[in-house]
Amino acid sequence: MSAMELEYERIDYTVKETGQEIRKALKAAFPGVKFSLRGSRGTGYGWFSLSWVDGPTTGQVREITGGFQSSYFDGMDDSNHHIPATMYADPDGVIREHRFSCKGVNGSREYTPEAIAWMDAYIDAHGGPEAFSGGYGPDYASARWKTFQDIDLTGIEWDALPMPEPGFKGRHVPDCYAVDNGRPYNYTDEEPTHRA
Repeated sequence: MSAMELEYERIDYTVKETGQEIRKALKAAFPGVKFSLRGSRGTGYGWFSLSWVDGPTTGQVREITGGFQSSYFDGMDDSNHHIPATMYADPDGVIREHRFSCKGVNGSREYTPEAIAWMDAYIDAHGGPEAFSGGYGPDYASARWKTFQDIDLTGIEWDALPMPEPGFKGRHVPDCYAVDNGRPYNYTDEEPTHRA
């Protein structure tokens, strides 16, 4: 058995190039969702601010953007720490090391006015914002965040959904999912079951 000669290639990305790679990865992972990615300047150089409307959850987006982070701040020792580069071995025998320049991505999902109207009607149908407060404050923004933060809103046509009314049990929630006390349920069966 002969040993295969491996080649090594190191690719260093500038902050600007890292931003371009993040955009490509988000576009590939979430086609049709428009993201706004802005790089910070000055002392925040290397940080990115990311926003989008409806679409995927913050957690789903973080799964993509987290791979581009090259350092993190540790408050215990008040310093930045380097994250090792990502290495790939190609079938042709080349090992590629990708070194990105990103201190972190702060993501923020916003909602369309139609989504807000539907969510607020849902909240009203279930006892108002006070019923959803859970320590976050009895207002609609907090209730919306607590209830819908973990639900992918990609491709929902809010105007086509019936508005919730008192006693609404979630049978018209997009993608056959409803929310009860902040946890998604699947209502495709006779009895609601937790979605994995």
